[in-house]
Amino acid sequence: MSRLTTQLTFQIAGMRGPAGIITADLAALEANVVELADRTETIAAAAQSAVALASLAVPGFTFGLGFATVDKTGRGFVLGPPSSSTTGASSEIARGFTFGMGLATVDARGAGSAVIEPAGVGFIPQEIGTYPARDVAMTSNFGTVRLTYSQGDNAAPQVTPTGVRWVNTSAAGASSILSVDLPANPAPVAAGVTEISMIAGIGQSLSIGAKGGTPDPDGIIDPSGHLMMFSGGIMPGADNTTTPIPDSRLGPLVPLQAGAQERSVYPRAGNRLRQAVGASKAILMGTFGVGGAAYGSLLKGTVPYSRLVRAMLRARLLAWTGRLPVKMRGLICIHGEADREALKATYMAWLNVWRSDFQTDARAIWNDAGLILPMFVSQVSSWTHYNIARSEVPLAQLQVALDSPALFFMVGPKYHLPYVDNQHLTGPGYAQHGEEIGRALAAVANGGTWDGSWSPLRAGSATRSGTTITVTTVGGVGNTVIDTGVVSDPGNFGVTYRDGSGAQVAVSGVTVSGSTIQFTIASAVAGVAEFGMRGIPGNGGGPTTGPRTCFRDSSTDTYADGTTMSKWMAHCEVPVA
Repeated sequence: MSRLTTQLTFQIAGMRGPAGIITADLAALEANVVELADRTETIAAAAQSAVALASLAVPGFTFGLGFATVDKTGRGFVLGPPSSSTTGASSEIARGFTFGMGLATVDARGAGSAVIEPAGVGFIPQEIGTYPARDVAMTSNFGTVRLTYSQGDNAAPQVTPTGVRWVNTSAAGASSILSVDLPANPAPVAAGVTEISMIAGIGQSLSIGAKGGTPDPDGIIDPSGHLMMFSGGIMPGADNTTTPIPDSRLGPLVPLQAGAQERSVYPRAGNRLRQAVGASKAILMGTFGVGGAAYGSLLKGTVPYSRLVRAMLRARLLAWTGRLPVKMRGLICIHGEADREALKATYMAWLNVWRSDFQTDARAIWNDAGLILPMFVSQVSSWTHYNIARSEVPLAQLQVALDSPALFFMVGPKYHLPYVDNQHLTGPGYAQHGEEIGRALAAVANGGTWDGSWSPLRAGSATRSGTTITVTTVGGVGNTVIDTGVVSDPGNFGVTYRDGSGAQVAVSGVTVSGSTIQFTIASAVAGVAEFGMRGIPGNGGGPTTGPRTCFRDSSTDTYADGTTMSKWMAHCEVPVA
C-alpha cells in the first residue's frame, strides 16, 4: 500500500470503536477512500510526468477544458476554449497537455494526437520573462521567435486558426486581447537564398526621400526576390511622430518597388549591397524616419523608435515562419539638420546612445548577446540654410566613426549632389547618394562576412613650417584632386583656418600634390585647418551654394548611369601645432 493510502487508512482506523470493531458502513467508506487514494496517486504521478515533459519545451501546460494554463510556479492564466487548430485531434485533448514542439498532444488516457497549427507551421506559444514585463514567443524546431517586446505585460498565449492571441496589460493597467496572424507565404525570396539581411533607415526628411519626386523610375530593381521590402512599402509608416505602424503594413515581404513612394536612397543602396553579397542572401530595406524630427523626437521611447523595433520583430517573425534566418545588419542614419546647433560632444553622445539602444533591442529580439549593429551615417551638408555659418554636427558624425570604427561608418558629405531646394536632394541626387551608401555597405559586408571597413576622404594630419601648412589626406583612392567642374569654388577651394582664440586667419595659395594639400596662412600661428566647415548663412546646400570643398579622390567607381562616383572630402578639421 502506498504512503498516501497508509496515511488515509490510519486516519480511518481512528474512527473504530473502543473494541476495534469496524462497522459495515465504515468498512465500505474505508474501501472507497483507499481506492480513491490509489487513483489520486496515479493521477498525481501522471501530472508530474506531464509537467516534466512540458518543461522540456515550454514553461507550462494546458489542462482542464483548455480554459487555463499553469506555469511551473503554479500561476494560472485564462486562455479560452480550445482553438479549431486542433481539428482532428482526440476529443479528450483538452484534458491532456501539449509538449515537444507543439506538434502533438497527450490526453488524460495517454493517447497521442497530431495538432495542425496555422499556416502549416508547427509551434507552441509561450511566455518569456517575468511579471510585469512578460513577452509572448513561439517555439518550433526552427527556434524561438518573439511576438512582443517592450510592450507592457503579455500573458496567456493561445493558438488561433490564423496565428496566436494573448492578453496584454499596458503600463497604465489597461488589458486587451492582442493577436498576430501568420501569413501563408511570408517571405517569397529567390530560390537559393539562405539568409535575409535587414537594413533600416532612421533620421529626418532626407532619410525618407522627401521631395525626391514620384514615381521613382527605377521601378522594381530585382523582381527575382533578392531585394525586398515590407508590404507597406519602403516607408511603411506615416511621416509623423504619433502613429504606430499596423501589422498589415508589415505583412509579407515583397520585391522592393522603388516607384511606390518618393524616390529615396534605399533602392540603389540595397541593390549595390545585393550585388556585393551574392545570390545566397536577400536584402530587406525599409526606412522609419520622420521629416523635421530632432533627436529628441526619435530616441528610445518615442513612436518612431518603436516603429523600427516593431519592424525588427515582424521581419524576424516573417523569416521564421518561412524557415529562413534573418539578420539585422545595419542602420542608415540621415539626420542632423534639426539639431544643427548641437555641440560636437552632445551630438556624438546622442549618436552613441541611439545606436546602442537599437543594438540592445536587436540583441533581445534575436536572442543574440553578441550581435553588433553598425550605424552608417550620412554627413549633414546644408546647415547654412538655417542662417548659421558653421555647425559642429558634421564633425560629430565623422568623429564617432573615427572613435568606434567597428560601430559607426561615416559614408560621406552631400554637398556635391543636386538639391531640389535649400535642404532636400533631387530624385537623381537621392539615387546617387543611395549608391554611395550602398558602396559603404558593400565594403563593410565584405562579400557577406560583415567584417570589412570603410573610410571617407578626410584630413588625417597636418604640419606647419612658419606660415606653410601641409595637410595629409586619408581614406581616398589614388590622388586627391581639385575639381571645380562639379563643385564651384567657394574661395580657397573650401579651406579655412582659425587660430587658438577661434579667430579666422587668412588663407592663400592652396595646392594639391598626391595625397597632400598645402596652403599659406597670413601669420605663423598654431590653430586648426578647416575643410568645408564654413558657409554663407541663409544659403541652401549644394555644389554651388552650400558649405563645401572642391577636393575629391581619384576613385574609378561609377554610378549606375556610368558617371564617376568619387569620394568627396568630408566636412572636417585637423589641429595644427
